[in-house]
Amino acid sequence: MEAKVIVLPRTYSDASIVNKIIGDENRVLYLQNMLIEYATNGLAENENYKALRDYFYADPTTRALLPKWVRRFKNLYIFWEYIRFKFPTYLERKKFIVEEFSLLYNYLAAKPILAEQKDNVAKLKDDKVHGAWSKALTEAEYNPEGAITLAIILLENSCQNILERKGIINSSHHGLYGIYQETIKSLNLLREASEDYPKKAILAGMSELVSGLDLLNDEISTGTSKNISPEQARLMVNIAGSIATNLLEISNKK
Repeated sequence: MEAKVIVLPRTYSDASIVNKIIGDENRVLYLQNMLIEYATNGLAENENYKALRDYFYADPTTRALLPKWVRRFKNLYIFWEYIRFKFPTYLERKKFIVEEFSLLYNYLAAKPILAEQKDNVAKLKDDKVHGAWSKALTEAEYNPEGAITLAIILLENSCQNILERKGIINSSHHGLYGIYQETIKSLNLLREASEDYPKKAILAGMSELVSGLDLLNDEISTGTSKNISPEQARLMVNIAGSIATNLLEISNKK
């Protein structure tokens, strides 16, 4: 992702900065470029940083996709002490900040496209699932928690699309595990496997995996997750991507 610049008057240095920037994509770009300017000997308003950071931090999904250091640092002064010792050159600092914000920016940029394609499961699978899966695997090296969150969003969206295609609009279930269970029920997978022990065991194992992903997602959202390695993140991303792809393929055949 190339860094973009959004210029606002410096008089906008208050908490209402969130309302004065239209759209979450622009908000995250403004936050990103504010940090780039501050890290390269420029000026930035601490109140603007706090307002935008708090805005994205308030939502569990965008909180998990924020750079880990943004979640940790509540003001620009702490960020400066972090960045000036981490990278000696301006170019390194700019590259690092842009890469760290890429996961959140790409998620926000993709949201309208996913919304437009809710009734097209095949297109979602071909154009979006594998692309998001690949992106999450790439991000796992730099942002393991964010990569897992992106993969869980992918799996949850896939289940929701299958349910909506079957006319189940107002699901009574909440959370990834509940939506997943309703999805496999709508596809008659449990009934079909009732007399086939190997298939039944595989479905039980998949349910356990999804339950684990759901619990891990809660820990990431609340900031209570333990240190997650890139290798562990890639495993979780592959699990979520494989299940999402499998469910979509079954839904298309049915």
